[in-house]
Amino acid sequence: MKISYHITREDYIDAQKLHRSKSPRAFVRAIVLVGKVLAGVGFLTLLVLAAVDHDRKVWSNLAPLIILLLAWAFVMLVWVPFNWRRCYAKDPRLQQEISADISEDCIHLQSDVFDSNVKWGLFVRFLESDRVFLLYQTNRMVNLFPKTAFAPGEAEEFRQILRRKLPDK
Repeated sequence: MKISYHITREDYIDAQKLHRSKSPRAFVRAIVLVGKVLAGVGFLTLLVLAAVDHDRKVWSNLAPLIILLLAWAFVMLVWVPFNWRRCYAKDPRLQQEISADISEDCIHLQSDVFDSNVKWGLFVRFLESDRVFLLYQTNRMVNLFPKTAFAPGEAEEFRQILRRKLPDK
């Protein structure tokens, strides 16, 4: 199967979101989730106590926590997506035409700056969203394949190849 594609900004951002949400470090993700839940419950408890107590000192004691929460929300909701868009815009290699010849033996990738035969043994796992396939060479090095590059039925064929070649990874 032969495909040609450009990685769009939306594909790149979707790949970043998918990678971040499906990080292989489940223990770290679990700790972060527990921390977020505990911080949220603690914050809500403090807000309820401040509302019931009607003491201005409680509100002033909550101010650093509120500022920290707003800063974290700004970073996660504004800065991170802005940085993804900026990284995509600054790297013209991401925007080049890429062609891929996908076979049972390997994937031959080619663009203006590279020409590579990648055997399936190099990949350790894959992830899929509604927009992209991510093929991982390491926990942080990926090859991105937008689903828009595939003709009808080819995305399913590619998924089946991935499942055969990377069944236990």
